[in-house]
Amino acid sequence: MFMSKAEKPKEPRFVVKITFGNEIFKGEGLTLLEALQKVKSPVNIFIKGTLDVTDGTKTLSKTLLPFKMRRLFQPLAQRVIAKQLMLLMK
Repeated sequence: MFMSKAEKPKEPRFVVKITFGNEIFKGEGLTLLEALQKVKSPVNIFIKGTLDVTDGTKTLSKTLLPFKMRRLFQPLAQRVIAKQLMLLMK
């Protein structure tokens, strides 16, 4: 019989902040994909925005055009984008 130890909840490691003009959308998670999924989706995206990703010590800031910003909120594209951002943060 196996006994499992109670795991302590871990603090969020990644913080994703997306800025459109004067609106800021933020998500936190243990992984970059989880943080991207927690960001609330805006209604319409017609202007370019800034994507800021923070991992404890490293920070990545990118300016993205509207079609790339829309892609951030598509569930199938989020996995690919998370991997690409991880490679850029190395």
